[in-house]
Amino acid sequence: IDVTPKPLREDSIASIALQDADANTRVDSPDTVTVTASSPGSPSVALTLTETGADTARFTGALTILTAPPPAGGPAAGTMYMVTFRDLVTFSYADSHPPGTVSQSVQVLDAACGLVSLPPTFRAGGLLGITVYDADMNAPSPNTVHVTAATEGQPPITLALTKPTPLATRFDGALPTHLSGTVEGSLLVSPGSTINVTYSDASPIGTVSNTTTAAPSSPGAVALGAPRFAAGGLVEVTVTDADLDTDASSPDTASVLAVGPRPTTTPTSVELRESGDSTGVFTGTLSSLLWGECAL
Repeated sequence: IDVTPKPLREDSIASIALQDADANTRVDSPDTVTVTASSPGSPSVALTLTETGADTARFTGALTILTAPPPAGGPAAGTMYMVTFRDLVTFSYADSHPPGTVSQSVQVLDAACGLVSLPPTFRAGGLLGITVYDADMNAPSPNTVHVTAATEGQPPITLALTKPTPLATRFDGALPTHLSGTVEGSLLVSPGSTINVTYSDASPIGTVSNTTTAAPSSPGAVALGAPRFAAGGLVEVTVTDADLDTDASSPDTASVLAVGPRPTTTPTSVELRESGDSTGVFTGTLSSLLWGECAL
């Protein structure tokens, strides 16, 4: 028997998996088994696990864990109530062949609400950076979480966010947007469009969301300091693009890719720096080598 996640969290859902070839009594349709969940101070709950397919011998199910007492109308199926911080929940299965009981106990920790972080505005037609913070996810797995991004009149898009390190509680990703036509995996927006990003929090069970507004985008331009330059010399590169001015309080950075005239020439990245706190003008210098100086 295997229970995930470990540890469990208050007001969350536990997934249970069981492998038992003896319980696979029908080869043409899924079977079921019963697992009992128990915890001090809470009534035991009998859970029905269903075989994942005909003749797989793998059974799965779920238990909802709540800190609240049962409602006046009686407990809901598959739900354990009054489970709180540091309680142990034990999942037991009575195996008939060979006779005996297998079990697994998992501790319950307190729950932390997730948070969706978005910039207040983003450039229409560009990338929207999305970050989810969830302290409950500080375990080696899962490595990703999913959010749903939606805007009026368009089908929603599900986006995977990835954590930077195994024990991180932050998940990052970027949503592409476009201004016209149809682009797979991208959301159609226009200046003034509002995007709502929703995250389904497993603990406490619920959804958290945030919104951002699309701002007008500006066309970028690249200019060189001279139409010609001497081999082995320098040439100034200037990019003008207000969309790259993401921090109005300090100069930003950008980069361009310079490609040489020969197919075998390796492209060179040129780093540019904004000329002021919020100018939208970025400059840098590209240096070239004489042919005889190139490494062959």
